Amino acid sequence: MIQRIQTIFLFIASLVLLGLMIPGVSIATADTSQASLLPDFLKDGIFNLQDSQALLILVVAAGVLALISIFLYKNRTTQMRVVALMMIISLAIAITAFWIFYHNTQNVKEGIVHLGLGMASPFLSILFGSLANKFIRKDDKLVKSMDRLR
Repeated sequence: MIQRIQTIFLFIASLVLLGLMIPGVSIATADTSQASLLPDFLKDGIFNLQDSQALLILVVAAGVLALISIFLYKNRTTQMRVVALMMIISLAIAITAFWIFYHNTQNVKEGIVHLGLGMASPFLSILFGSLANKFIRKDDKLVKSMDRLR
């Protein structure tokens, strides 16, 4: 059933992920007054998805998987697997963003670079994905218990 609460959680997860594609949303920001100390991807003062193709591909894949899983409500087992894959990709987004950010800014003085709200979005999508999986499992148990009664 598409009107279940897991649909809302999956839709919010996809919005959180695909919201990273908005140009104003940043993963990290930097003080551009000391631009000579900054790595190339932070010269404009903002680290966002346009700075890394790998992050862009991962975010689009996870966001699309969250949207696709909404319409897999007739096959709950497949839906849970797709949501689990979306959560794994979200974890890969967080790891990749942290690796790119910290690997390239380890020589930068502290206080020049700050993490943005975009760094929290993979974790939020994992949270909403796990909530959706919880309710999908609950629906699956309900359907199986009704099948036993017939």
